[in-house]
Amino acid sequence: MNIPPELVVISLILIGLIYYNSRKKVRSFKIYKHHIKGYKAVKVGIAWLASIFMPIWFLFRGMWSIFFTYIILIFIAVAIDEAIYGHISSIDFNNASNGEWVWAGIQFIVFILPLFKGNDWTAKHLVKKGYLLVETVDAISKENAIAIALENATSSSYSEDDIQNKSSSNHKKTTESKHSLSQSFSGLGLRNEVYSDTLNLCLRKIREKADEMNINLNDYYNTSNANSFQEESILFFLASAAITAHNKKHNMLKMGVRDQKALNKILNEFLRNNGIRGMDLISSMEPLTKDSVIQGAYGKDYVFAYKHNINNPDEIMTNFVQSLVTEIPYGNKFNKII
Repeated sequence: MNIPPELVVISLILIGLIYYNSRKKVRSFKIYKHHIKGYKAVKVGIAWLASIFMPIWFLFRGMWSIFFTYIILIFIAVAIDEAIYGHISSIDFNNASNGEWVWAGIQFIVFILPLFKGNDWTAKHLVKKGYLLVETVDAISKENAIAIALENATSSSYSEDDIQNKSSSNHKKTTESKHSLSQSFSGLGLRNEVYSDTLNLCLRKIREKADEMNINLNDYYNTSNANSFQEESILFFLASAAITAHNKKHNMLKMGVRDQKALNKILNEFLRNNGIRGMDLISSMEPLTKDSVIQGAYGKDYVFAYKHNINNPDEIMTNFVQSLVTEIPYGNKFNKII
């Protein structure tokens, strides 16, 4: 009995899928949060169901553009199959020409691609919908991952009203532990935590304000090979806010080399994880007098207003988001950054 090779492949995939899911192994999940819709968890790695139930898999995740793209590709593939193979519409493995093998390889790649890229596409889709990457956790299921994230958020000692206090605690612990290598590493960890927490807070506030003002920030991301004014403005706002939260006496030019390198690494990864072009903070600051660099003053002002009730933080955020549309920079207050 000759079993069709397609049936063999599908059967093997189904068997592998059942075996894999039955193991209940711990996997990594990226946790995303929307300020209205709540939490979503996306598994890191292979999307086992994506190829088997493609393109329906995309439909259930609200990824309409990819769903319709694959519908069109399926119709095109069927038409080409009929033109090449006739009414059989399937390759004859024993008598296939080189061209037929190439076409079969193309179809296989298109079919298998969602298996490896499905979860990445899902994560990017969530970012476009306004979700913010919160953290990555290890769990046995999406529900378990979200529960862990909620527990971490509840038990965390960080609060939005205590940005500067954590920085002070960081300085105190670093001073007390200068003779202890392990404790000094803990101090660096607290510094990085202040950076990360401030970046998450500020980007969430920027997106909330943009939604309130009916401004789609995604329209300004990755529009060309060069960094846009909007992308760099957000970069410098976030950098200045994180620096100020960690040490209010520091700024983008006046900070330790280790702090600068740490912030640059954290910020670059943070931007890419949230659908914004990854940019190098140091090289992007040249020349220092360009308009986008001046935008960093908004970040410094926002942290001071948010923490110390100096001015109205909501008004500062409104002015910043509006400046992204008008491309009118902070003004002549460049001295606030440097």
